[in-house]
Amino acid sequence: MTKQDRLLPHPPAASAMHNLSTLFSLGDFSPASVQRGYEWNVPEAQQLLNDIDKIFSRLHHESDLDETAEDEEAEDVEEGENQPLLDEIDGLWKRLGMDEIAETDAQLAEPETPFAFDDSIVDAEQAKLPPATALAHYFIGLVILSKNADDSHEIYDGLQRFTTLTILFAVLRDLIEDDELKQQLQLLIGPENEYRLHYFGKDKTLAEQVQTPGAALLKKDSKAYYDVGRRILRNKNAFVRQIKGWNQNRRTGFARFLLSSVWVSLLDVADPRLARQMFVSTNLHGKRLDLIDVLKGQLAGAFAKLPQKDAEASFAQKWTELNEIAGASLEGSRRVANAVSGLEETMRAIDAIERNETQHETWPTDFGAYIIDNYREENIERIMGRLTSYSIGWKNCKRVLKYAGKTKIEQDFWRLHVFWWPEWHGLALRWWNQVYFARQNGKLKDNVLRGFQSKFNRLHRRCMAITLADFSETDRQRIFKRAMEQDKNGKDVFTGALKMNLNQKRKIDRTLSTQIHSRETWAPLIRWIEISKWRGGLPDLIRNTNTEHVRPLRPDWQNVDDDGMNAYNNGCFSLGNITIINRVAHDRIQNENFTHKLPVLRGQAEKFITMHSVVYDDNEKERTGWTDADIEERAEYLRKFVWKLLLIHPPKT
Repeated sequence: MTKQDRLLPHPPAASAMHNLSTLFSLGDFSPASVQRGYEWNVPEAQQLLNDIDKIFSRLHHESDLDETAEDEEAEDVEEGENQPLLDEIDGLWKRLGMDEIAETDAQLAEPETPFAFDDSIVDAEQAKLPPATALAHYFIGLVILSKNADDSHEIYDGLQRFTTLTILFAVLRDLIEDDELKQQLQLLIGPENEYRLHYFGKDKTLAEQVQTPGAALLKKDSKAYYDVGRRILRNKNAFVRQIKGWNQNRRTGFARFLLSSVWVSLLDVADPRLARQMFVSTNLHGKRLDLIDVLKGQLAGAFAKLPQKDAEASFAQKWTELNEIAGASLEGSRRVANAVSGLEETMRAIDAIERNETQHETWPTDFGAYIIDNYREENIERIMGRLTSYSIGWKNCKRVLKYAGKTKIEQDFWRLHVFWWPEWHGLALRWWNQVYFARQNGKLKDNVLRGFQSKFNRLHRRCMAITLADFSETDRQRIFKRAMEQDKNGKDVFTGALKMNLNQKRKIDRTLSTQIHSRETWAPLIRWIEISKWRGGLPDLIRNTNTEHVRPLRPDWQNVDDDGMNAYNNGCFSLGNITIINRVAHDRIQNENFTHKLPVLRGQAEKFITMHSVVYDDNEKERTGWTDADIEERAEYLRKFVWKLLLIHPPKT
């Protein structure tokens, strides 16, 4: 050893890369005293699952991931076949004194911002570019542990992931049929009553309702008395709902990928004091990485190398203009968690058209590399012109999604605003641009006009079907990726990627016939039913509403046993119990019983068709109570109503 080597300090921690199989095999784990407990809710847990699933899905042929397609019992309903139902709706609206607005596409409304589309957009969409190579591994970040004298480990950073992955292991263990893989998963969870990950305190939800073999499929929401337990149960149930929709090939393949190809960087710190300091430093300082800024840097660096004079300054100016065009995002206007910027939302829609790949968390940098690789020979004006043209198109899409319009295409496009997931954005933007190309060229008439009317009329219906079929983010991306490919090749996406097969129809029917526990399903569904046909002033009417569970979601359960709670919930989360209500009225009647609500509901029934069927029965007689039978009757009516609106035949029982 040299003198210089002796002077170098000994590292206070050891670093290594581990896949999840080796990480969970290191021993037992418990939260360090500085940890905040388990705080992840369903959005964070599902994001981890979806991010891993998107990488896994790229490595496998789609036939290995999809459920076995079955022959259709009948073709989908033709648009004209739905007229008797629409006539029935018209009749009810007339009884309510509501007038409809005339529908015409003779002249599309002028956009607020003039269009400057470049025809090269269409040409580039047809280019056959080589597919990107799929990643074979996935990295989920840094974990900080401190090893104790008894070889157990305290978790200083990574508790949320440790807990969520344990829940995921348990759900996979109880859903897969491969005995060897089940045993491997249970080994990583730990032997009964000696589980690897354990929490201190009174809550035993993780051990009793997750880690115990077979417990992941038992639904005992009422047994969690503490916040941490309720979060664990909600995340477990979300995983079960999603993974139950996979076939066995996909479940076992995903489990093997999860254990062998998902990696963490482990920092093993001997001194707990240093581990605490690392935990604080890791979580206290710094700014969240904005990948759109990274995309900007990628493009700026590429343009700086061009021989054009002032290329870098020109790019900076055009990027600023593009950011101003993008404006606020749809997600931001809804005030949802993890809302994205308007520019990120816009670039994501453009990426879906241009690159047409499933988008995992690094999509902005992948998009930047794509632009640089495929348009390196073009000048900055042409490249930025393409992005700006698309951005203007999406800005006008957002205008219609907010205010609607007087034409049939605009009204059907507006109906898409009820869907919170963004996978439909790319296809809708592509069609919207094509409408304006046709209009500018004087071709938006006759069969061309009817063709676009049909596309937007069916798109919002298929988006509703996809929502009801409870597809994961990964599966929605794969569906719309195929739809984009088919559309670029001149094929009908509604008989292709967006066609619902028999298994998917059964999922839709199951959602409509049982309890709907997800707000991401019930809120779009009831709004979509309410706006099933256009009425004047409807955007403002719907914008100021909440969804209302007529039987309250949060009653006083101090003296009610589990059986009573389960019976109550069967009706509470039924489609028959959900309606639309004005926000002011909603605040007035929270958690009241039906009798106390009725005077307020009666006034709301004059505005909303979905509320009308709550207050009045089939004979237009006002109800005096709200019983299980009333809920079941309304649920069955709405189920049939939705199937007709979807323009899809329900599965035969």
